[in-house]
Amino acid sequence: MKTENKKPRREKRVELRHYLGIYDNESSEMIGHVANFSRSGLMVIGHSLFDEGQTYSFWTKTEFDEHLPFEAISRWNNKSNDKNNCTGFEFSKIPKKTMQNFSRYL
Repeated sequence: MKTENKKPRREKRVELRHYLGIYDNESSEMIGHVANFSRSGLMVIGHSLFDEGQTYSFWTKTEFDEHLPFEAISRWNNKSNDKNNCTGFEFSKIPKKTMQNFSRYL
């Protein structure tokens, strides 16, 4: 389902140059990978569809396999050219350690 991002971006997004997987907190299944992000949110590319306005619990991991949890609200969804789903998320709850890890790429 393609929807428009109704909220203008407040911050510039940074594209990652390496793979950073995102996992569902309950099932530990990989839901996709980060395409770009800012201090306020991120875009995930994967096969899962996410309901807009819903809060999801995720985690990512460091190069040392340390789990870094966070929560984010799905703000928009659309299909990319390769039939994957692109979802924009706004961080709703992000521990300091997780943000410090993401901030390394900003």
